[in-house]
Order: sequence, then structure tokens, then C-alpha cells
Amino acid sequence: MIEKLLCKLFGHKYFVIKRFSPASRKVGCWRCHKQWGMNDRVKAFVPWDSELQEHYMEREV
Repeated sequence: MIEKLLCKLFGHKYFVIKRFSPASRKVGCWRCHKQWGMNDRVKAFVPWDSELQEHYMEREV
């Protein structure tokens, strides 16, 4: 609970969970444990959900 408040006040503590390509990766926050998908080519930073999971897991096979 306090971690979420710290993130709201001071911002997230990001780390890379998995790199899919030089331009795309899955990132998370050490404090609140939320996860996002990042893509530098289209300047996207979106919450990680089942749709992103499905899209990137298809590419690994």
C-alpha cells in the first residue's frame, strides 16, 4: 500500500524484465510491481495486459 503511494508521489522505480528487440521491452516497477510494455519506435508505454503477453509470446516461438 505504501509502495503505491510512493510511486504516485515520486515516480516508479523501473527495471527491464525482458527485452524483445532493441526497440521493445517489458518493464516493471520494483515498488508497486506494475508492468508495462515499451516500444521506442512508436513511442508507446502501455500497461502490460493479456493482449501484449499474447503478442510477444507468439514472437518467441
